[in-house]
Amino acid sequence: MKIKDMVPFNPMEIDPFASFNRFMRGFSQGIDYPNIDIINEKDKVILVADMPGVDKKDVKIKIKENSVVLSAHVSNELKDEGKNYYREERTYEDYYREVPLPVPVKKEGSKATLKNGTLRLELKKNDAENGDSDVKIE
Repeated sequence: MKIKDMVPFNPMEIDPFASFNRFMRGFSQGIDYPNIDIINEKDKVILVADMPGVDKKDVKIKIKENSVVLSAHVSNELKDEGKNYYREERTYEDYYREVPLPVPVKKEGSKATLKNGTLRLELKKNDAENGDSDVKIE
């Protein structure tokens, strides 16, 4: 075992709480906050979120005036039975994150895809537009 494996945090990380949050995820069930990347291109904003174990039918995306809300519910049940044992485990997890956007976006023309646990949301840029809108995953 290396010394770096015994240290519970990396002092060079930009987010001083990132290591602690990763550590605490192992102890909690409930709400998880997906890691995201936001890419601001010339004519669109691309949001990429890690949502492992989530099926597209369980994801809800809402575009607000200046932000995007990502939410999902995941439930897994495992039953395993053998000659001398019986095991049943259940896990339930909710994803939720409201992400502020760098610029106002259009609701029309927005598209979302979910592949291998990675959600990709493309939002067309626009001048300010009011109201909320849902986006369906392709």
